[in-house]
Amino acid sequence: MGDSSASLVAACPAVGTGPISDTLRVVVADAAPLFRSGVVSVLQGAGDFAVVVVGDTPSFVAAVTADVPDLAVVDLDLPPAGAVAALQAVRDVQGLQVIVWSGDAKNAVIAAVLRAGAVGFLSKDTSAPGLIRALRAAAHGEAPLPRKFTRLLIEALHASETRASACDRLASLSERERKVLQLVADGFTNRHIATELCISEFTVKRHVHNILAKLKLPSREAVGALYLTASGRAEVDLSGGRTTPW
Repeated sequence: MGDSSASLVAACPAVGTGPISDTLRVVVADAAPLFRSGVVSVLQGAGDFAVVVVGDTPSFVAAVTADVPDLAVVDLDLPPAGAVAALQAVRDVQGLQVIVWSGDAKNAVIAAVLRAGAVGFLSKDTSAPGLIRALRAAAHGEAPLPRKFTRLLIEALHASETRASACDRLASLSERERKVLQLVADGFTNRHIATELCISEFTVKRHVHNILAKLKLPSREAVGALYLTASGRAEVDLSGGRTTPW
């Protein structure tokens, strides 16, 4: 849905086939009055939605605590501090399902609102029929998410499993070996590591040799990559990339 509500209102007569079950109670939290009115027109025109609209986080909190709705749709930039803050303010409201939406958001932002407790994310460019389908699906337990983000989310879950495995492998190292490994991962040479830790370069070489042997890896680059994975500094990048060492 664009920034204007005109397309929503115009699409309303063509939307919906009447109630599919009980009425779905929805709170729409968005700072733009014209946009809110357009969304209300679309949902009411579908025949199976009862809609309450609010324009800021305090009003949103009051609305969902007074009568917990089936769904809440919250603008990413809801005043005064955004959707993540709004989600944190209602995290103790039992049974509340919140979908966040925005005109444009990077994958990292979508990940942040999901971590904060949202059950899904919608683009404001979604068509009126698409909005209705998404809300009906969410009411039945489906998570509305952009298709591209769903793929990246699966990759992130795989990355978390990889991180846990890497942590298990590093458990065999001593505290000193872990410190040496951290510096190796950060690109320090043996001489620089020796200076940093106030030990001899020979001792550093011995530590590196032991690290390679314990981890059964062939090179400094390989053990460095393992450390970055275990520490969370190399993982799936939800801003759009695959694997990024920070």
